[in-house]
Amino acid sequence: MGISFERRKDVALRIKKQKNRLPLDKFEEEAVNVPSAIKL
Repeated sequence: MGISFERRKDVALRIKKQKNRLPLDKFEEEAVNVPSAIKL
């Protein structure tokens, strides 16, 4: 669980950096928190 959480956090930060210029929708923020985002 710990490793998965760390990886998910890393991916979320990366996606946030990419979309930093755009205002994040609540839906998009929730989508980032989905574990499936790791498979990107």
